[in-house]
Amino acid sequence: MNSPRRNQACCSAECREAWERSKRDRRKQAAAEKPKGTCLWCDGPFDKMRKAQDFCCPDHQQAFNNFWKGKGPALAKALHAWRVGKAPGGLTEVCREFAAARDELKDKRAAAAKAKKGG
Repeated sequence: MNSPRRNQACCSAECREAWERSKRDRRKQAAAEKPKGTCLWCDGPFDKMRKAQDFCCPDHQQAFNNFWKGKGPALAKALHAWRVGKAPGGLTEVCREFAAARDELKDKRAAAAKAKKGG
């Protein structure tokens, strides 16, 4: 290969075109193999752009965070009462608070999924 430039990778125009074609094919194949994810808010499937992505859109991430932000004080109060030992019921009350929040989240997720399918 006689290369007139230091950064020249291919020996001819035909070779370069074949290399570019193979790059395009590899990109298409990689795009087709994107990992699938399930949104934590609406339970809908989506293509992950990043490995750690948990939501199909920023609105669902915000809704999920707002939901748990609203539940935080009640859960923290129950946990504090259990740890300090002043409240009767102990850890059972913490579990009840968390279970109630989890059930409410499940209902909101079902409503979000229904809204997504319907509209």
